[in-house]
Amino acid sequence: MWEEDFSDLVMGLLKIHLSTRRVVINREVQVDRPGAGGGRTDIHIQAATDAKDLEPFTVVIECKGCWNPGLDTALADQLVARYLRRPRTAGIFLVGFFDCALWDDRHRPRCTPGHTKQLIEQCQHALATQCNATVRAKVLDCRPSGMQTG
Repeated sequence: MWEEDFSDLVMGLLKIHLSTRRVVINREVQVDRPGAGGGRTDIHIQAATDAKDLEPFTVVIECKGCWNPGLDTALADQLVARYLRRPRTAGIFLVGFFDCALWDDRHRPRCTPGHTKQLIEQCQHALATQCNATVRAKVLDCRPSGMQTG
């Protein structure tokens, strides 16, 4: 699975689970004009908290695969610095944990040896607490159900 596929899957699940809510869920939203230091968010969710609100509350979800070489910097440098600059915006840094050892590494990178779901969770939670923003980190175990651990 590529990161784009992972983001599509997460968005599809969010649409199913939030279908009865008054929210707008989009993929690859351009948050700033090209050349202005912005970019496109993986998943962009907006909802009004009150009918009188002039601006919706926004949650930006940045999705990464556990093999991504920028895993140790993307939470702060991409999600927080680029996408959480506006008021009423929070972020989720979502890492998909896959069984990379089974992949053909000629076609895609593998995780660093010794990378575990628990180590990634610990690292990402520590990075999230260092940020001056409303951001949470979550690792989603995407391995087959028989291989997942608590």
